[in-house]
Amino acid sequence: ANSGLIRWNYVNPQLTWTGAIDTDWQNPGNWATTGPPGPPDNTMDVTIPNTVNDPVLTTNAFTKDFNIGTGASVNTGSYSIDINGSFANNGGTFTSTGTVNFIAATGTPTINTGGSCFYNLMINASVPYESASSICINNNFTLNTGNTLTITNAAHTMTVGGNWTSTGATFTHGNGTVTMNDNSGASTITTG
Repeated sequence: ANSGLIRWNYVNPQLTWTGAIDTDWQNPGNWATTGPPGPPDNTMDVTIPNTVNDPVLTTNAFTKDFNIGTGASVNTGSYSIDINGSFANNGGTFTSTGTVNFIAATGTPTINTGGSCFYNLMINASVPYESASSICINNNFTLNTGNTLTITNAAHTMTVGGNWTSTGATFTHGNGTVTMNDNSGASTITTG
C-alpha cells in the first residue's frame, strides 16, 4: 500500500488592480487574482498598475506586500491601511489623510515611498522595518513599544510634520538626516 504526505507549496495570493468596474477598492470586480477574489486582506500581495480607474479606499484596508507601479495612483482618503509586509512605490502617487500601519510578523520588510508622503505612519510589527528610500510623513510618526525602524543609509532622510512617539522602541538613523517640520506650531517628541 502506498501512503505518503501531500506537500503544499504556499504562495501568497497576488491581487492586481484592474479598475474594471469603478474606483472602489472594496469592489471585487476591480481585482484580478491568483487566489481568492478581492478586496485584499493581510495575506494578499497587491500590485497597483497605471489604470483609467485609480483605486480609492471607501473603508479601512489590508494588504501583505503593497506595490504601486509607474504612473499609478492610490488615494486612501482618511481611511487606514494595514500593511503586513513591504511598501514599494515605484513611480506612482500615494495620497492619504489617514494612517498607514505596518504590521509585518516575518522577514525584513522595507519601506520605499517613491517620493510620496504618508499622512500618519505607525509601525506596530513583530519584525524590524528598514528604509528603501527617504521617508516623508506629513503628520504623526509612531514607533510602538518593541518595534524597530532602521534608516539604512545616509542618503535616506526622514521628515516628520507632526509628533514623534517612540517609547520603548528602537530607531536607528543610519547617518541619515531626520527633520521635524511642523509648520502649524509645536510638535512633541516622546521617546524613552
